Amino acid sequence: MGINIDVPGRIGPLLREILVHVANDPEMEQPVTLGSVMQAMHEGLVDELEAEGRLDLENREALYGELEAAMEEFGSDALATNFIQAPVSDNLGRVIEEAMQTLRVPTLGAVRKAMLSGLTSTLVGRGMIDPDEDDSLLAELDELIAIHGENALAEEFLGQEPDREI
Repeated sequence: MGINIDVPGRIGPLLREILVHVANDPEMEQPVTLGSVMQAMHEGLVDELEAEGRLDLENREALYGELEAAMEEFGSDALATNFIQAPVSDNLGRVIEEAMQTLRVPTLGAVRKAMLSGLTSTLVGRGMIDPDEDDSLLAELDELIAIHGENALAEEFLGQEPDREI
C-alpha cells in the first residue's frame, strides 16, 4: 500500500480535485486509497459536486471510468496522494532550488522555515522573485504541505507546472 507511484499527468484535473478533497477530509479514514475515494464518490460526493455546478452528468461517467481505470492498473489500495500532481510555480521552484543548495535535508517543512528565515527576501534582493510574491509563495507551499506533509522532499516538486483550471 505504501508504494510510490509516478503518475503526473495520468489523471485529469477534476479527478485530481476529488482526490485532494477526499485526502484532506478530516472525517475520512486514513490513509485514503483509490478504493475509499470510489466509496466516497458512491456515497454522495459526486452528487454534491453536481449540485455545486462543478460537475455535469457527462463528466460523471468519465470520472468514474477514469478512477476505475486507475484502480485496475494500480489496485484499489493504492494511496490517493500518489495520484495528486503537486504543481509548483516557477517562483516557488526557484525558492526550492535555492533551498536545496543550502539545506541538509530539503523537505517542504525545511523550505518553509528557510523562507520564514529570509530565503525569500534574499531571492527578492537578487531580483529573482517579485517582492509581491512573498505571501503567495508561502500560501502555495502551505498547500503542498497540507497535501503531502512537511517531510516530503522538496525536490520531488520541481519541474511541474500548475494546473489551476478545473
